Amino acid sequence: MGTNQYAKKTVNGIKKTVHRLVMEEHLGRELETDEHVYHLNGDPKDNNIENLVVVKKTYNRTLKERKKTPFQVLKEKVDSLNERIEKLENLLWG
Repeated sequence: MGTNQYAKKTVNGIKKTVHRLVMEEHLGRELETDEHVYHLNGDPKDNNIENLVVVKKTYNRTLKERKKTPFQVLKEKVDSLNERIEKLENLLWG
């Protein structure tokens, strides 16, 4: 794989990373240029769809700047959403 840690495959004369190909197949469309496929567990060799998530490239840069794994960031988001849901439920049902 050379210095780049991502496996690549050539399809119709175009070389792409395998994780992008897996996501494109899953979505049924080509990814936009500003879309990045992130490995949730941080393992660039694990291209199972359950381990992949599409993020905007600016978000990917934020992840790297914060030095957090995508899993940590997503867990924080889920925890925050759960707190918000709990507050809304309390408002609705006391």
